[in-house]
Amino acid sequence: EARRATPEKPLVIATGGPLTNVASAWLLAPDIADRVIVSSILSAGANGWNDNADAWAKYIVLQRMRSVILSTELRNSEQRKPRLTVEQLLTAMPDTELRRYMIDRTRAGNDQAIDIASLMVAVRPDLVRQTRRYSFSHWVPGKPWWSDSHPEVPVYREDRGGPVTVITEIAPRSEFEEEY
Repeated sequence: EARRATPEKPLVIATGGPLTNVASAWLLAPDIADRVIVSSILSAGANGWNDNADAWAKYIVLQRMRSVILSTELRNSEQRKPRLTVEQLLTAMPDTELRRYMIDRTRAGNDQAIDIASLMVAVRPDLVRQTRRYSFSHWVPGKPWWSDSHPEVPVYREDRGGPVTVITEIAPRSEFEEEY
């Protein structure tokens, strides 16, 4: 699919987990880089599950492909408690089989459905209020999520000319609720 896309009409890949498959695709076919936009939920730091699960994939994708990241810091910070609930995000999506499936999973108690937020960048770009550019800064020890090992993970810093677009502000909940 990426090879059928063009830089002007790219394939948007919305991820809900580590970037392993996207990095693998680039490693197998580097020519797809300018034909793809990767949308994901990641940390500019090294705080998230997706950041720690496959740090090299995060590094490869964010260095080689156009990327739009919904910052986990935005979603989790005290100052900016989740402005959009999973239910609200799903309600904003077009009424499709995928949307109904995800709503059913969310109601069944699957808290991982918040990963749908990465899809919202493509489906509802009007919810984005502010972005900043970031670039790779350095490596730090990762968190031992499932073992005693401490792999290193990449950390990014704000950089006006950086290759990664990070969403740093989304529409206030009240503004979103008025519409839905």
